[in-house]
Amino acid sequence: MTLPPDLKLKFFWSMILQVINKINLIIMSRFVSEQTQKIELDGGDWIEIKDKVSWQSMQTLFSLNKEGDVTAMALPLLKEALKGWSFTSESGEEVECLPENIEKLDFQTVQDLITKIMDHYTPKKKK
Repeated sequence: MTLPPDLKLKFFWSMILQVINKINLIIMSRFVSEQTQKIELDGGDWIEIKDKVSWQSMQTLFSLNKEGDVTAMALPLLKEALKGWSFTSESGEEVECLPENIEKLDFQTVQDLITKIMDHYTPKKKK
């Protein structure tokens, strides 16, 4: 019995996807790399962040949280995680993602970015 061409093609791609998934599981690293993740923001903007941050980096950031003041770690977290963005100036010129420009972000933007970044680094557990 021979399969129709469209079923052969579906079967072929199904097998390819299974192999790719197995390879991804095998090569998954538990170490921080230079890989980044693009995150879409409201209004059409995006940010690019480190896909992972190290335990040492997070310890340093959490040590800044004295007496429950989580705002103390906001800018250091942004400087550690952010690798790019689509932000522009009021005149429409691209603004480079640099530590000195991160410091110039408005309060609401910083709050939004911290929420998105922490959601990425601390995903909700699936039930």
